[in-house]
Amino acid sequence: MLRHLVRRPLIQVLPILLIGCATRPRARVADLTPTAPTAELWTGEGLAGKRILTEHFELIATLGDEALMEALPDFLEQAYTCYVETLPPPDSAGRTGSKRRLTTYVFGHRSQWEHYLRRRHPAWLDVHGWIRHGGFTDGTTSYSFFTNRPATLATVAHEGWHQYVARFYPDTLPAWLNEGLACGFESVAYESKGPRFRPRRNPWRLNTLRKALQQDRLIPLEELLAMETSELADRREAGIAERYYAQSWALVTWLRFEGEPKRKRAFDRMLQDVRAGTFRAKVTGAVLTESRLHDAPFPRAAYVFYFDETPADAWDAYYEYLVRLVGFAR
Repeated sequence: MLRHLVRRPLIQVLPILLIGCATRPRARVADLTPTAPTAELWTGEGLAGKRILTEHFELIATLGDEALMEALPDFLEQAYTCYVETLPPPDSAGRTGSKRRLTTYVFGHRSQWEHYLRRRHPAWLDVHGWIRHGGFTDGTTSYSFFTNRPATLATVAHEGWHQYVARFYPDTLPAWLNEGLACGFESVAYESKGPRFRPRRNPWRLNTLRKALQQDRLIPLEELLAMETSELADRREAGIAERYYAQSWALVTWLRFEGEPKRKRAFDRMLQDVRAGTFRAKVTGAVLTESRLHDAPFPRAAYVFYFDETPADAWDAYYEYLVRLVGFAR
């Protein structure tokens, strides 16, 4: 989920021409056959907007920002391309995945978002009503609202990853991995050929990390690995959600790109097992047979199993990476 937008994401302006992925390619996506978006008027619960169908998305938006409305369909499809490159669909789904569309709601104001949820999904509003900037995903459907252009694009890209994972890998990724990868879609660089996602750079998360380091308020790695996003609304500690998302992003970035070669290899192997459908079985088997994992919650066990180190063992290296990442001298 993407919430509280000074921590939770913001991206840049339009037009959207081409979005590349600053990641190591994992699957061919150049063969995707674009489908021209189709649009129609939409009404629901007293609200009016547009319903736009793209190849992989059903976009329902009540935005007053016409430039953003025009850009979103292509933005979503380019984000989908990057999701596929990051974690391809399982072989059973085909090269680019199911043709069932992911439904993305983007409301023009928070008040519209709240109104729609109260009418259609009151139980969800009870859970997510604390959100002041951003949105959330339930299954393969996301519900976001406009704050400004950068924030809205970041929210849509972040939540789009959760929709994609829910479609192809439901109940598979531990929260720290799922959220860490999702945060990698929050930052976009605009270059001569157009914008591209920058999973290794996220100024908004960096600001949170810098503040946490200055105040000595980092979440211990042992705790971070075991946390679930559902806990965040119930915890009364100020800034805990911001730190959780920022540290999850930094952890995944470290393991995936910046850490020692053995950690990068372990990360790649973990995603390969996710795609092969063996990830949960392997971790569960280790929990049942390895004494070091007998009492470990699944998310922590997954880390220990793949990276062959405890959170305590990894803490110093992770901490040093955070210090370098935010630009502090050590």
